[in-house]
Amino acid sequence: MYRTAERRSGNHEATDQALPPHGPSGKVWPDGKHHILRRHNQPNIIRFSELWWQELQRHSKRDQLSFAYVARNEQLEYALLPGTIRNNDHFEIHAHKHKKTPAQKLLKSLKKTFSKQQNLT
Repeated sequence: MYRTAERRSGNHEATDQALPPHGPSGKVWPDGKHHILRRHNQPNIIRFSELWWQELQRHSKRDQLSFAYVARNEQLEYALLPGTIRNNDHFEIHAHKHKKTPAQKLLKSLKKTFSKQQNLT
């Protein structure tokens, strides 16, 4: 993973600072996993959450990368849940309702209009 630092500091020599492959205590940085933080009222977790939110708002829209970046800077200890949300007994995946595109809505409206006209004749 890479962190582009020039947006933050204006220092073009600091571009593409590589994150180490492992975080605190040798844990692998999260890669596409979902995170659950506990003890939300602890000062270090509150600080981490605020800094992570600032990172997302100001610089990065990639939550996995920004999580790793802020966690490394704050030396945050965290644990990963085993497996993934797709193969874990603690999670269920439900399908989203399908949202129709404008073209699909138009087609449905046209079909409805033409079927009414055919019924009138």
